[in-house]
Amino acid sequence: MPPLDNIGDSGSVGSQSVQGSVDHHGDGVGLLQGEDALAALVLVLCQALQNDKSLKKWSAVGDLPAFVAQVRTFLSGVFDGEWPSMYVTPDVVEGPQFDGLVNVMLDIAHEKTASQDVLVAAMETICHTKMGDRRVLRFFARVREFQHTAEAGGAFPTTAESGSENIEDIRAVDRVADEAIASELNGAEDGSINVQSLEELVMPPSMVKEAQTAWAQFISAAKSREAAGEMIYGALFDSAPSLQALFTTPRAVQAMRFMNGLTSFVTSLNEPAKLKILVETLGFGHLHLEVTVPRVVIFRDAILDLLSAELGAKLTSEALEGWRALLNYVGGAIIFCKAHYAARVSLLLRSWKLANEKSSQQVQMETTEAKEEEPYSGEVGAAAETALEDAPAQKKQGRWRRMMRQRTSPNTAADEGLANSAGGGGSSGEAVGSPRATDSDGSRTLKSGQYVPTTFPEMFVWNAGVVGLRNVQWHKEVLSSFDNIVQNVANSARLQEECEALVLRISKCSKDDVKLSEFKSCMLAALRQLQPKTWDSSYEVAWTWLWENVERLLVKNIGQPPVWENELGKVMGCLDDNEMYRIRRDIYERFFQLCPAGQDYFKQSNTRLHYIATKVIEMTLNIFQDPWAVVEEISALGLRHVGYGIPTEHIAPFVTASIEVFSGATDNNHALEAFRWSLGLVSKILVRTILEGSTIVMKAVNANSQKLLQKAISCAPRAKRAEWMLKIQVGTQTISPLYWAIQ
Repeated sequence: MPPLDNIGDSGSVGSQSVQGSVDHHGDGVGLLQGEDALAALVLVLCQALQNDKSLKKWSAVGDLPAFVAQVRTFLSGVFDGEWPSMYVTPDVVEGPQFDGLVNVMLDIAHEKTASQDVLVAAMETICHTKMGDRRVLRFFARVREFQHTAEAGGAFPTTAESGSENIEDIRAVDRVADEAIASELNGAEDGSINVQSLEELVMPPSMVKEAQTAWAQFISAAKSREAAGEMIYGALFDSAPSLQALFTTPRAVQAMRFMNGLTSFVTSLNEPAKLKILVETLGFGHLHLEVTVPRVVIFRDAILDLLSAELGAKLTSEALEGWRALLNYVGGAIIFCKAHYAARVSLLLRSWKLANEKSSQQVQMETTEAKEEEPYSGEVGAAAETALEDAPAQKKQGRWRRMMRQRTSPNTAADEGLANSAGGGGSSGEAVGSPRATDSDGSRTLKSGQYVPTTFPEMFVWNAGVVGLRNVQWHKEVLSSFDNIVQNVANSARLQEECEALVLRISKCSKDDVKLSEFKSCMLAALRQLQPKTWDSSYEVAWTWLWENVERLLVKNIGQPPVWENELGKVMGCLDDNEMYRIRRDIYERFFQLCPAGQDYFKQSNTRLHYIATKVIEMTLNIFQDPWAVVEEISALGLRHVGYGIPTEHIAPFVTASIEVFSGATDNNHALEAFRWSLGLVSKILVRTILEGSTIVMKAVNANSQKLLQKAISCAPRAKRAEWMLKIQVGTQTISPLYWAIQ
């Protein structure tokens, strides 16, 4: 590191010019004024920044005079006009205020390239765009504390005393900082990305209009919306190839997601509340990804560069600023959602486990009853039967009472509870249908002796029966998926897959309008009753938040499957054998162009290849017609692909090739959207099944390696080694590694 003392006049700081003006006060503390004070503090701050451990990675400053000049420009904003007399001491650059300034520089340094003089560039960025940052204003307040006044009596503040004498000044600084942050949130004038809060984005009407006009011009300049999506996809990954690993969805599907997402955002700019909901939903969909500020900057700059290149002079400065503010808002929201929803997700998982956890007394009771119901045999059995016959009547009563209670179903209990409430039964201080008492054996009963459910599905049916919703068919479909929904609340990709499959099942079992709020009310009531001791407002907020996010995913597509099924069926029915042959042939040609390595896995005859392509095309329609059977079929197919050793990265190019070829065979937008959506869902289920089924044992079998197989089995607990060899289960589908190896 070059010595700062040798900078001289070229850096506007020369130690020789300062030393002659220093009036030592106390223990060598410099009392300086005007340019001398500024020059001395520049020297102190430069040395402190270069010696700071957090900035050690970038401490090698190539252009030292430029760095000193930028620091001087930065400190010139501390006082208006000439600097007053002040104490220049190393204490100025100590304490939390200096640490805050270092953090600002770190935020900027991470965005700079290795080829730049990072400290110089960071200080230049602060001077141009970060002077209103709360941390910078606090550092300025710290410097002003060392100002010499007659009232101060010659005393100078220390680090320990900092912040305790000028409370009103600090509060004034905070007010100014709050105003600056509010300006960043609403206008994003300095280009910063806010990750500390999520408020509504408010833009001037003229900026909103310009941004929307620029987007419309961009779409019209492309051949189609699909082409525009491909341009966005290409621009993003050309600028940052490292981001490609974050997007595992097929290119054609992901490109349209970019397109649809940006369109919904820009069209909602004049509705801040709606835009906030859309952005929150997107943030919830990225909980499983590591989204950082540098990555947001890459994405933002790629979009802005694309708009600038395509529109040229048509892109006004106001439109550019509007798009910058929008993309900053979206990126900051994604980071905020991930940072602040972690605790809520943990609470949901704990609550769900508690809601479905049977007490040890209940488990013991069920085990005892199962043993009692086993048939007796031999001499021991005869003796047992005789003992039962000779036992007093009151000894048998407990068993008969339990048997009768078991035969009382939750639905019957709900009906009887509703009848009792209608007839005025029960005490006035108890809610209708609520549990009344707990038996000594751990089971929960009403005062009338009726059985009360103790798990969430049973309690849900109980509450649905009380309010007259027991026979709602789509409730059962949601209940069958609800465990997967809760368990994968932090895995947005899995959650979205579950909700898309659920939409298909709901559309088949309910022709009327689906009121999702009905499920929410019964769900919350059941959870409250199952967790009366721990339930509080935080649980209420967390479960409401979960259902609202699930509801958004459902509402996005609910009502669409019947339309898609009808339109896609029409197009499929109009394709003759020659057209189908051409589609199948073109799919493979396009796939081998996108993924040449895929040829190694398609070594079958042409007849077999055409059969595979036909099944893929038919599956996109069949999943609308019978989602239950097709989802099971896809899971079984995925496990077979585990046995074949098919890499999951080859599935996305196959989907992209299929969508591109099918789009050339029809101009029906609804049918094309149905084909794209259903094939995307099929690929997600298939990839997940392959990943979950690809255990180390199965990989060793596919590698045909005895050494790898022995190593894989040695990783299993001794009691489970046979199970690892004999069975792999994903959902309801299973595969046997041993049987597959023998085949």
